[in-house]
Amino acid sequence: MTINESFNQSSAAPLVVVVSFERLAAAALGPYGNQWVETPHLDRLVMEGVLFERLISHDPDLGTTPAWWTKGLQLLEASTLAGQANRCRLFVEEESQFTQKSLLEKHLALLKSKVEFVSGRDGLDAAPSQFPFPKLVARGVEWLRQLDSKIDPSGSQKDDDQSGNPHWLWLHSRGVPKPWLPPEELADLYFGDFEDQGWALEEIDSSEWGELWPVYGSYASLIDHALGVLFEELRVLAATRPVQLLLFAATGELIESIHPGSERIQGAELMSFRPPLIYWESGCEFNIANDQGPLVSAQDVEASSRKVFPAGSRWSMLLNENDVAATIERCLRKANHSSPTLQDYANEKSPCREHVIWQATVRQWRGVVTPGYVYLSSQTQEASQGIEGGLTNSPNDQALEQPWSDATRRPLDTELERLHLLPDDPWLLLNEAAQSQDLVFEMRQILEGRTPAAAGNLSE
Repeated sequence: MTINESFNQSSAAPLVVVVSFERLAAAALGPYGNQWVETPHLDRLVMEGVLFERLISHDPDLGTTPAWWTKGLQLLEASTLAGQANRCRLFVEEESQFTQKSLLEKHLALLKSKVEFVSGRDGLDAAPSQFPFPKLVARGVEWLRQLDSKIDPSGSQKDDDQSGNPHWLWLHSRGVPKPWLPPEELADLYFGDFEDQGWALEEIDSSEWGELWPVYGSYASLIDHALGVLFEELRVLAATRPVQLLLFAATGELIESIHPGSERIQGAELMSFRPPLIYWESGCEFNIANDQGPLVSAQDVEASSRKVFPAGSRWSMLLNENDVAATIERCLRKANHSSPTLQDYANEKSPCREHVIWQATVRQWRGVVTPGYVYLSSQTQEASQGIEGGLTNSPNDQALEQPWSDATRRPLDTELERLHLLPDDPWLLLNEAAQSQDLVFEMRQILEGRTPAAAGNLSE
């Protein structure tokens, strides 16, 4: 009997687990190509699941509320009204922006039923288990074990609930805080690799640790270790019920470099709009093709009749937060999705996005991401004079004389605008491209909503 057949014969309700972060740099995670920071639990999760390379944050500064915050809380409220409050639970770090901007301001009713706050201690003198995220995971695992106790060895529910609606656990974390200060026993985890680059630990004051990128790697390892506890519990539960896990962040992280030594990433500010997105479900097949290891291209893996996403595959489709919100709805078996889901794109039921527009409210940048390019434009000059008047405060006189609506393509002003190639290898992100003025002009138009379908035909 296959694992799916056993699921079909079982009345145990499916389990959906959402792990969301506010800030977590994909650049610091092994599955996204970092060969320096050790994240073995995430590595294994991606070998068994699927990784999405291009989730684009709509606002890397979190100045506005992400779409999936609102949608997730609406789903929790709906389950309460339907009398299913015992089937879902939200555990959230008390120090998170999510708590302040969404829960306490807009959804106070939820606090009486299915929301629990978790707090912990930051700082070098704290034990790893006392940090907020390990405590958040521990509380979630405790709830899962209580859930597991309601299922007998045959897989049948011990209670009278035969609705078949999924159980839902949502763990929301602030991610890596600013400044990042992991426990002292972890804070120096990676400094030994940098002695030849002038990173001698004894020469660094502890007050600086909250801003150094080697310490960020230590915090990523702390998060990965806590996630390993959750993943093992889910694998136990997967023996008796279908399990789906969606792990993602609202924004990445602006860090100067992601590799040891003197290597630098051009356009590092762009890393903050590319957060991680990983999907895992029980019973995935493990595919290794063409000697490429466990992470293979989706094109190199044969289509599976059971799974939309073969295990170990990577997908480079452009996604935004509406797609994440709709995928959560799909996992929870909601008939009407607010937008296409990950599965809809993979099954070609919906065309993949041609571009995604984002804005950084604090740093005053706006941008367009297409499958081939990333275009950034400073908002400072737009606010002062308006788009039709051209860019202000520019050293290029020709730029001032030629408004964007003019048919003449004006030169790229690299002080106010940047256009980058979006390479297949994310660790080449981002090199300055040899720019086509026509391409720059069309991407400006996309940003202003004038030609929203133009991104599909861009070429140099």
